Amino acid sequence: MNFKKCVLPALAAASCMMPLDGADFAVEKIDGVPRITMDGKAITPRIFAGNFLYGGGRKRVFRPGNIEEIRMAAETGIVIVSPEFRPLFDDVPKSRENLEKVCKMVLDIDSRIYLMPRFSMTIDMVDMPPWAIVDGKINSTEGDVGLVDNGQKHPSIDDPRFRAEMLKSMRQTVEFLEEKFGNRMAGYHIGGLKVCEWQYLNFENVFTGYDVGTRNAFREWLRKKYGTDEALAKAWNRPGITFDQVLVPTDAERRGRPGFAFREPAVSQFQIDFDFFRNEDMCDIACELAQVVRDVCGKRRLTCLFYGYIFECSTTPTGPATVGHCTLQKMLKHPAVDLLTGPFSYMGEARELGGSSVTHTAAESITAAGKVWINEDDLLTPIGDAQRAPRSKPYGITWDEIYLKYRAQLAAVYARNYGIWWFDLHGTSWYNHQPMWDETVRVSAAPEKVLISAPAAYEPEVCLTIDEDSLKYAESSRDARLNFRGATYQIRDRVSRSSTRWGSFLLSDLLEREQPSKLDIHSSAFALTREQRIALRERAAKTATIWMWAPGYVDVTSGKFSTDAVRELTGFSVYKVDESKKEGEKTETEVVVLNGRKTVINKTDAVSAVMEPWAKAQIAGLPDKAGFGMSVDPVLAVKTRPGDRVIARYARSKAPAIVWRPAANGKAAALFCGVNELPQALVRFMAKQGGAQIYCEKDLHINANEKLLAFTAPADGKYTVNSGYEGVWFDPQNDRSFPGPVIRITMKKGETVFLFKEEVK
Repeated sequence: MNFKKCVLPALAAASCMMPLDGADFAVEKIDGVPRITMDGKAITPRIFAGNFLYGGGRKRVFRPGNIEEIRMAAETGIVIVSPEFRPLFDDVPKSRENLEKVCKMVLDIDSRIYLMPRFSMTIDMVDMPPWAIVDGKINSTEGDVGLVDNGQKHPSIDDPRFRAEMLKSMRQTVEFLEEKFGNRMAGYHIGGLKVCEWQYLNFENVFTGYDVGTRNAFREWLRKKYGTDEALAKAWNRPGITFDQVLVPTDAERRGRPGFAFREPAVSQFQIDFDFFRNEDMCDIACELAQVVRDVCGKRRLTCLFYGYIFECSTTPTGPATVGHCTLQKMLKHPAVDLLTGPFSYMGEARELGGSSVTHTAAESITAAGKVWINEDDLLTPIGDAQRAPRSKPYGITWDEIYLKYRAQLAAVYARNYGIWWFDLHGTSWYNHQPMWDETVRVSAAPEKVLISAPAAYEPEVCLTIDEDSLKYAESSRDARLNFRGATYQIRDRVSRSSTRWGSFLLSDLLEREQPSKLDIHSSAFALTREQRIALRERAAKTATIWMWAPGYVDVTSGKFSTDAVRELTGFSVYKVDESKKEGEKTETEVVVLNGRKTVINKTDAVSAVMEPWAKAQIAGLPDKAGFGMSVDPVLAVKTRPGDRVIARYARSKAPAIVWRPAANGKAAALFCGVNELPQALVRFMAKQGGAQIYCEKDLHINANEKLLAFTAPADGKYTVNSGYEGVWFDPQNDRSFPGPVIRITMKKGETVFLFKEEVK
């Protein structure tokens, strides 16, 4: 069954655009900046969300506190409220009644609010139609749905009946809500699979996709890519194989070869193709559902999807590609998608007081595509903490600490033109606290007065890139949580602390359009074609560049691992070294928190680089050593040439690990970092080489545009901030002024200061 040819046209024909009431909501560009608009006028980017489920299979009620927190949110100027619902299935009793009841309860709270319901088509099968469940197990027309390697089951997006049911239920739910509440609808947040976030099972060390539907869809994808059996057999180096013989890779095949960081195309193109297919497949179903909303509503309603968790999911135990979020560039080109969203990072350095509050994704590429990134704030409040106490050790968090994190979050929202929503995760009235809402008004008043209807573009000088295609070449056999911990996960925090104006981008985005930069940091440019290597080398000739861990090592053009490809990309000649644990070496362990979970790592197996004395003396804030992860193939050292300066050497081989090549002969400065960690002191150092503005010689989180300068302190202390502006800066929250360009200020850990140019306040 060709789903797209048979089912989608029928759905489109059945859902002719219906007349709509109420306001028109959209994402429109104002002064070149994408903004959420209502009847053509920009509105606050602040949204309130919650799991206000009512009946329908879950023993959860709509609490009085939910009503109060929605009322308080509306009084702060929030226009959009986003409760979670199950979509309507024809044969689920009372689903319409429950949906209508909750919508009416929410809308009756305040006449100024509009709904953007979050529809949850999750893997737990609660509220699924009866045909999907047989004898307590998930049923399918084509066999077990989504069987995984530990015996768990969940729905497969490639089961024809389940996929058709999702699209059908989406259409009839939107039509029902438009008919009942069309004058109060803002849009639709479309969620599905694991925790509503369009993820395959991840962080559980299991693989999914062992169902017939996935196998058949994979075969169809391969036919489109290769065309003939002969081309497939050549690409996979499997003489005689045909499309009809292809099976889903086994557990062992997907875990890969022990000791290798990456898959080599000449050996593992089979597994690589499967990861490419699975990511595109996830993107496709999410976009198909967004298109259903567009078909029903036209452009008068917002569509929102969880997607693009590329940085955050790079440490997934089974490998970064197994989540399904590595096709963001394709989603950004889909016209039916308006908003993309996800929580701010769960890494400890981001969530702690004074942390970086960075996103899951390449957020600046999302803005550049004309869409809005919504940062989800799901911080546990003291109310939620008290509810946890009987069951587990309470965090002991205070409201004052929560307010400090909110200010840091809002600094990024207003400087970088994101949106934000506060998420009552369990629907237990976490935000039923009037002082909290008063604080959000106090922080938001000045930025929204200055920036909402007359926004300023965010123009980062430091570009941190991530390559979603390269991540599909990663092995998972040596635990990606460790291999990618520094280079593509914690690197966001390190760059945030560098006191520069930085942004996160897809590498493919930089290759497709001109993005000005004073410094490029390529966190994951592992697997590239020759054309991509040449294009990036030409950019690096004009722009200071940091090349992280094994850049270009997977030569996609030849299908081989290649140190020559590394040289062609970076200009650095490299060779492989052995940094594995030596016999008799004492073993040391360390407990780290990755993706919210404690993980014991063997520090002795880590590949580390020890800083040279001259570098420690001349580069302020440089640590004694750097490096995370396990000793895997490859560990690359640099063959230095005259003029190169060795900043660090590998701990065991003493070979050059981090090498700086100063600007010379008309070419920009470059840094090769062989270990998968980048200290923020090196970001500052290289940003200076490229001519970027350094706001502070100490670590400081910077969020700034033409009108706003906001900064957050990682620690208590005195800070000297070079704003680059000769006029007067005004702090509306504390009613004080600072003459520029140099601002001297004492700050507490976690404190955020918002400054506006006097002329625009």
